Amino acid sequence: MWLNDAGEVVGEADLPDSAVQHAFLWRNGVMTDLGSLGTDSAAFSINSKGQVVGAYFRIGVTIPPFQHSFLWENSGPMIDLNTLIPANSSLELVEADDINDRGEIVGVGVPAGLHCFPDFCGHAFLLIPCNGGDAEGCEDNAADETAVTQNKATLITHGPTISTQGRPTPGESVAAWRARMMQRYHIPGLGASPRD
Repeated sequence: MWLNDAGEVVGEADLPDSAVQHAFLWRNGVMTDLGSLGTDSAAFSINSKGQVVGAYFRIGVTIPPFQHSFLWENSGPMIDLNTLIPANSSLELVEADDINDRGEIVGVGVPAGLHCFPDFCGHAFLLIPCNGGDAEGCEDNAADETAVTQNKATLITHGPTISTQGRPTPGESVAAWRARMMQRYHIPGLGASPRD
């Protein structure tokens, strides 16, 4: 699924003689099973510090959301990202899609307590790590954003919006995100990636 500059690879692989798949890290020719907090798991991204994010399917859950997002670092174990945000958060984090070298994580969550699929009611989230549990180390957020802090992460979400336009396709969403990143970080020629 992803490859960092050090040549470390993350993704998902079948367990031997099983239909179960687990997230893995391939580093220096060695494949490490990152495990799962439920049944199947998949790693979606890795940064230069070896921090891995992804999603796992929860055991015994019969109504959506069926999965949660995870962080794996420092040789494990896997941690559910929902344990790093306040229990009264407005979102339940279901998929962590990317992590940068500052440890900032982006992904998808669904409104807490609402049993729906991320494709229908998902909201993007951004987690910003704080310095050692010190909330003063976190950046202040704009007035139109709701920010909550606990221990190591700040969850930033925008309130619900109503749009008369159709929902963008995944390709349109990726193109818009790339355009924002090129403008914000001045990345010339940011082209398509195999993940599209």
